[in-house]
Amino acid sequence: MAKEGRIITTTGATGRIQVGAPAAADPVGADPFVRIRRCLAGPPGRPLGGPWGDSAIEASAAGGLGQRPDGDGVAGVIAAAVLVGLIARPHGVAILLTQRTATLADHAGEVCLPGGRIEAGDEDAVAAARREAWEEVGLAPDRAEIVGHLPPYLTGTGFRVVPVVAILDPPARWRPDPVEVAAVFEAPLDWVLAADSLRLQRRHIAGRERHFYSGTWQGFEIWGATAGMLLSLKAALDRPDESLLADSRA
Repeated sequence: MAKEGRIITTTGATGRIQVGAPAAADPVGADPFVRIRRCLAGPPGRPLGGPWGDSAIEASAAGGLGQRPDGDGVAGVIAAAVLVGLIARPHGVAILLTQRTATLADHAGEVCLPGGRIEAGDEDAVAAARREAWEEVGLAPDRAEIVGHLPPYLTGTGFRVVPVVAILDPPARWRPDPVEVAAVFEAPLDWVLAADSLRLQRRHIAGRERHFYSGTWQGFEIWGATAGMLLSLKAALDRPDESLLADSRA
């Protein structure tokens, strides 16, 4: 029988890890998502930025500026979506993350955002991200208020991933899928936004040198595509107030 996934919350940006059921989001006074909504809204139909991903990071590390196309209409590219879930906690906004089980064939033990392939029955990336979050951690679709999309992330394994950003109304207890999810945890948004949290790393993988972003939060290594998409979120939220005002007038 598969072991039940761990459910992890933290006491704050520097607090210790606690294992157990996270409480529902407590009131935090003023709406902590006002700026986030403004940063991610923008004018209808205008993306926050072009697609990027693993090959763009490799090119940048080599001193180039190369960027892959967005993958639309390219044979072999697999459409996928992830949910970048934001939760109001007493210590600030947190991001929902999972750790995959060690028995999975692909990306075993890695930290991920809830998500997966866009299936034939999914209306769009939003529907896929909501469905995957329900299947992986038990988040009902109506508990995710969609506030925007980040640029598609193109992985070296052929996926074109659309990060769907949502404000979550978390359940009283997460329900991780024991086959796919070993742990459910939350990392502070402030940690993601800090300048030195996710750094460019170099490592030999499968016989060749690879470059990717990586950071460690409370013992969990967040790297690769997940780190790249969190950096996309950071870039979106780092937009100056002047650009937000210009977008509102466009």
